[in-house]
Amino acid sequence: MRRSSRPLFILVTALLLTMMALGGTVLAQSAGSDNDMHAQLLAPQVVAVGDHLSVALELSNPAAGARPSTAEVVKVTVNGVEVDALTFAPPDLTGSNSSWTGTGTIPIGPEYLPGPITLAATVTGWIGSGEFAQQYTINLSRQVQLVGFNFIKRVNGVKEAEIDLGDQVQYTFEVTNTGSARIENFIIKDPDTGFYYERGEPMVPGGGATITAPPYTPRESDFAGGVFVNTATVTVHYGPDEFNIPQEVTASDSATVTLQPEGDPEVDLAVRKSVDNATPWEGQEVVFTVTVTNNGPSLARDVVVEDVLPAGLTYASHTASRGAYDPATGEWTVGTLGVDGSATLTIRATVDAGTAGTTLTNTARLTDSDPVDNNPANNQSSASVTPQVPEEEPEEPEQPEQEPEEPVSELDEQPLAEPLPRTGGSSAVYFLSGLLALGGGLFLRRRFG
Repeated sequence: MRRSSRPLFILVTALLLTMMALGGTVLAQSAGSDNDMHAQLLAPQVVAVGDHLSVALELSNPAAGARPSTAEVVKVTVNGVEVDALTFAPPDLTGSNSSWTGTGTIPIGPEYLPGPITLAATVTGWIGSGEFAQQYTINLSRQVQLVGFNFIKRVNGVKEAEIDLGDQVQYTFEVTNTGSARIENFIIKDPDTGFYYERGEPMVPGGGATITAPPYTPRESDFAGGVFVNTATVTVHYGPDEFNIPQEVTASDSATVTLQPEGDPEVDLAVRKSVDNATPWEGQEVVFTVTVTNNGPSLARDVVVEDVLPAGLTYASHTASRGAYDPATGEWTVGTLGVDGSATLTIRATVDAGTAGTTLTNTARLTDSDPVDNNPANNQSSASVTPQVPEEEPEEPEQPEQEPEEPVSELDEQPLAEPLPRTGGSSAVYFLSGLLALGGGLFLRRRFG
């Protein structure tokens, strides 16, 4: 009787299995012959925020003709999270199908900062067929560095400045490396003022630089549109791609200069308040929107608006288009507003239980500005909600109780034949029988007598 060598074969195979990341190879030996299964996870070394990351997974079976191979569905994870766009279904690698490549792309947003991104994939399958088929596992991983940066332009240290015609202004440019990749170089261009700057050295992750341009005197023609909005661009260069070609990404930012009106500066700041739902249910969330606008004629600095939620509304979250909001004090420090400029604050709040039928009024008011607002009539605005009790499903009307029916027997349920009429009881029956017998006897005597 031939003894099977399968247990020994499995043990030897398990000892020889190895896994490598990025071009990982699993070596499987059987019956004295070597058969390799290869896999590679390909991606750029560096990608910029705002671009798409391209990922490729390659599988190959050099011995496809002699040793067929299968691979199960493969999912590539990004920072430990599976991505549908990177889910692959490789075919059987047999015969002429000795290699396969799956590709996919994903957008890279600021949520991935500072990076790097970690890609990982696991490939499992079988080499060979029948009794000698062996299972394999290949684990692959790769890191992709991120290019991210902030670019801020200011004039006289602020985003919006007010000057007299003929005054000089000072522009500054702030560049900060917010990613995990090194910035090789960057170039700043400000075409309106003729400023050009090129940094000749790298900037490491977390690094930053502030570049100050020479003083500039805005011309009267710069204010043809009423204000001088000056935009600059920065072009960031980062590490070469797989073809050794330097990459770049561009961003822009602006600063605004306005002319002071003749005489003493004046501002008219208007506050508006609204709510998305005036009759919410208890427990429902409502959104209040506050907008403050500078109607001019001068630049407004140090603008502060107060918005304190009334009792019955519980703060949930907020978003401010500029400045900062403190939900504990209700103070919204807007900062500087140019002429016709505006800022918006949204506050989300939850309606408390027990407030149904009560009108809850939320008021926003201007509390400070420089110069002082000259039109207090529009410095305050309110929005109200009147909560409702959530509707309940109507209860079904109660059915009147019915007396239980008496049980009915099977005999009672069967219909009864209608009884024959009775004409005198049992004595009448005997009398009728006797008459019949007498008549029969007389008939026989007469016929045969």
